[in-house]
Amino acid sequence: MLMWHAAAAIPVSVLTSGIMSQQYPDMLELLCNEITINKQPVQYILLFEFVFFLVQQHRFHLICFCLSNEQFKFALLLHKHLSCGLAQLTNVGQFQHTTSMELQFLDLLSISATFSTIGMFLVGIPMCKSIIRKKSSEGVSPVPFAMCAVSCFFWLQYGILKHDRTIVLINLVGFILQVLYYMVLYSHSKQKSFIHLIMLAAILSCSALQYYLMKSTNHNTTLNNLGKMCLVLNVLNFASPLAVLKEVIKSKSCESLPLPLCAANLIVAAQWFLYGLLVSDPYIKIPNMIGIALAVFQLSLFFIFPKERAHHG
Repeated sequence: MLMWHAAAAIPVSVLTSGIMSQQYPDMLELLCNEITINKQPVQYILLFEFVFFLVQQHRFHLICFCLSNEQFKFALLLHKHLSCGLAQLTNVGQFQHTTSMELQFLDLLSISATFSTIGMFLVGIPMCKSIIRKKSSEGVSPVPFAMCAVSCFFWLQYGILKHDRTIVLINLVGFILQVLYYMVLYSHSKQKSFIHLIMLAAILSCSALQYYLMKSTNHNTTLNNLGKMCLVLNVLNFASPLAVLKEVIKSKSCESLPLPLCAANLIVAAQWFLYGLLVSDPYIKIPNMIGIALAVFQLSLFFIFPKERAHHG
């Protein structure tokens, strides 16, 4: 049984020097229990440093315990504030209150982003109803559905690797919906050869990712590489409405741009940018920052080329 001897004042390298690796779980549990009782900022810092030590030791199964623990979220936020010089150890009560509010805001933001993103995924339902009613998918491209499904699959794997339940939930729902939309489109399409080609490309992309994840040995490298892939896919999805930009400029009308979708893109991108900012994840921040810029640009076109201009032509 490990004993706690003022460990908050001892560097992690010293604290772990004489401890067998089999005792790491006991040490982690003891540290979390001690934090629950005393709630000292230095103990939170030690928890953060210990998790970083476990990363270096490739003890990822132990890190899963911390990542699902509110105490580690607190430790992460405390470390961030101390690094920026925004917190003083002499004012623990005020910092705990501020950090508690920040955690509550993060929880509310994740719930809000979850509902708004799922709402975005549901925009395919009216289109599918129209396809079923007309018994034809003529004029509806399968590419956006396939691309969104691939993007959701990649983000789903990223969320699993990072142990982020918000990302996992949203992209699991998104992936299922996109596959269902694709099935509706496929069943009412006359050009099945093209749909087969797009479907094959999507399946190969997801299979290649799954193979890469199975063969990868370095968790951090895998997470970073997957994050970069997700970043690119996110930017491509945000930019897809710009495909009609040529038509907008030519006709000097925004009739072909869906205003509700552009506005929804701005709201969702802003929410995820804030979420990425709070959890310090560049692969969430960067694409959504670009998404905000693209959404603002799309919305500005409604002021530059009002819909009424098309009727005056």
